Amino acid sequence: NMRKQLAGLIGPEAYRVNISTLRSFGTDLINQYPEYFHDGAFYNPADELTRIAIVEEIFSELKHNSPFKSYHPEQGYTYLHDVITKIGELKKGGLSPDEFKIIIEENKFFLDQVSPLLVHIFDDRISGKTLAVLKKLLEEMQKINVVKQENGAYRTLQQIVIQSLAEAIEQAEGGEKINTKPLTEWKNLYTKKNVLKETILKDAVALEKHLALAEVYQKYQNLLKRRGYFDFEDMLMQTVTAMEKYPDLRFNLQEKYLYVFVDEFHDTSGSQM
Repeated sequence: NMRKQLAGLIGPEAYRVNISTLRSFGTDLINQYPEYFHDGAFYNPADELTRIAIVEEIFSELKHNSPFKSYHPEQGYTYLHDVITKIGELKKGGLSPDEFKIIIEENKFFLDQVSPLLVHIFDDRISGKTLAVLKKLLEEMQKINVVKQENGAYRTLQQIVIQSLAEAIEQAEGGEKINTKPLTEWKNLYTKKNVLKETILKDAVALEKHLALAEVYQKYQNLLKRRGYFDFEDMLMQTVTAMEKYPDLRFNLQEKYLYVFVDEFHDTSGSQM
């Protein structure tokens, strides 16, 4: 369809233009330059059934206390499709299993440091006094020294929480009288009560699942490689990595493709970009 439209614009020259989906472009690239991928070994694209089978195998070997171990007699593993989707999202963001683990460790360090500061902070009704307490909390959170991974093109959990609280405090002080509504909204958006009725950041609840997801993600990548597969998101990440790692491949492609036109650009993910 795209080639037909292009032919209507520029005539027969349209048949000399490379038109493809990202999937086919990346797959062709890997096949044309195998020496830059998988140490020259031939790998096959993994279809949906292959991906499901690999994740099911990983789930079957998880410890009984894993948050992903939940199983329904008729529907199978409850979190199967969620985990496959999450792994795809991580890859679209350009995050390898190791990079994802580092981010989780950064978040865990921050959460461990900030949790004792939050425990009783919202025990009383939010008022003008709460504003002073939250200002003190903001100062303490800014002192926490989270070491971000080198060249990490992302905002840390610490940065997100600090910025949001700073904005809430600024809005609360913005008028003639203290407005507690922004403080209440921040509390509802970022915190919750645990079983001990203590205030915690909501991200602390998801930490266990993120740690489990990192483990599954790593095993999934290992099994894909061992069995000679790559999935769609792998193809994107591997082509990006190869062009960054091998200047001769990059120069060759830069010379071959002087211009790139992307359809539906607003749907472009991080790794596609």
